[in-house]
Amino acid sequence: MHRVVRAPGAVGVEVAALCTWRDGHGERYGNGPPRVEQVDGGFRFEEAYRVSGPGFRPGGVWCRGARYRREAERGLGDREDLWFAGTFRASLVPGEEVGVTAWADDPARPPPAASQIIAAARARARIAAGRCRPDDDTDRLLAVAAGQLLIDGREGPAALAGYPWFGEWSRDTMTSCAGLLVLETGRASEGGPLRQRAAASLSEGMLANTTDSGVAEFNTADATLWFLHAVDRHVAVTGDLDLAASLLGALAGVIGHHVAGTRHGIRVDPPTGCSPRTSRAWR
Repeated sequence: MHRVVRAPGAVGVEVAALCTWRDGHGERYGNGPPRVEQVDGGFRFEEAYRVSGPGFRPGGVWCRGARYRREAERGLGDREDLWFAGTFRASLVPGEEVGVTAWADDPARPPPAASQIIAAARARARIAAGRCRPDDDTDRLLAVAAGQLLIDGREGPAALAGYPWFGEWSRDTMTSCAGLLVLETGRASEGGPLRQRAAASLSEGMLANTTDSGVAEFNTADATLWFLHAVDRHVAVTGDLDLAASLLGALAGVIGHHVAGTRHGIRVDPPTGCSPRTSRAWR
């Protein structure tokens, strides 16, 4: 959103659309033009998302060597080529505003106006801050930041490990969900379904670490143990014994598989005093 607050007359506003579409773990470089289709009010980029706004004029060139300051701070790849898809233009007098909107493309469901999207985001932030009964502005800021890591997934509430670099990873979810959903943020009603969904995904007593690659990856030894801890904290704080009862079989299965050894090669540590010959069977 762009709004003219004060000016002696009309003000011209131009918003250039610099675009990419790729995996969150890499960068993209200008090896051939991307698929860009001009549509009413803007454009569709690689059949992935649309951008719309006033006075669109198409572009069509790579902007090479864009640098991401935050990526540089994190020690990640901080250079990328971006496609200049075009420019949105408007003339505004004081008091007028204009918005440019980007959204995952769904022709049957166009997005609301940019002003409505921002108003809804502010309302969610106020609700998130109010739930945690903040003592000061720092508490409010942390509550809003925590809410930005929670999404309405296809199968229920989910926590993102680090948008936009990571999706849902069970280790990150289970180590953080007590704080995100129970202890401080006042969102306990979402914590129960998240834990039930996690329990439904167990394989021989283990949680998959992630499915970001398209398949379940059972490559974490501690995420499942954090799951047990997360269930314990939820029940201890909320008194939700119904949830505890519904997960009892899953929790017992986790313990049993870890004692006997899982097909994923994970076992509990051997008892103290095991002979070296015996201990080699444990991993």
